Amino acid sequence: MGSKRPAARKSALAGGHYADPANLAKVSAPPSTEPAPVAPAEPGRTVEEPKQAKPVEKKAAAPSPRSAPAGTENIAIWFRPATLKRAQAAYQVDEKASPEQTPDSFRQWLSDAARELADMSSERRIAAVRDADAEQPGRGSSRMFHIDSATLEAIEQARADDERQLTIKRSRGEFIVLAARVATARARQRYVERTGAQDLPEPEPLRLGRPPKK
Repeated sequence: MGSKRPAARKSALAGGHYADPANLAKVSAPPSTEPAPVAPAEPGRTVEEPKQAKPVEKKAAAPSPRSAPAGTENIAIWFRPATLKRAQAAYQVDEKASPEQTPDSFRQWLSDAARELADMSSERRIAAVRDADAEQPGRGSSRMFHIDSATLEAIEQARADDERQLTIKRSRGEFIVLAARVATARARQRYVERTGAQDLPEPEPLRLGRPPKK
């Protein structure tokens, strides 16, 4: 007996999606590049143009609270708390006694004091330092102040003069603290002569600055 041939296996694709010639044509045909048809507009109805997205306007970044105003620079100054407190009291007694002749803020008072000391000759500076308010005890800390750029230039010249003529070296911060002590001693003297008090009063909480003088 001759052996029977096994039945032919049916292809997995036979009768399926790919077996239909129409489907095969769809698969093998390249994608159409023609634009999709647009439905005609109804009579009396306007076709609206697609709205363009409005450009987003970028707001200017607000200035940082720590940024220095024009014409000034941020300077870190190492102050002992009691020394700074006495300088603030000196500014306040001057402001109350002569508001028109006193700067609008403690920062400006400090900057002016540094400029006055820087504009002296080295010999006069030494004499002024001898009469400065005593440095107070206590642990100091660094504080940021806006100091006028012109004052800082004058300080650099004064530091160079002192180093050349007197071999005295000071940082900018040390120079400004020294100027604050000189100005404090002078304000204290005026206050004592005016009121008969023995020393400066306790300072009040500092304001940001009174309105500019007209």
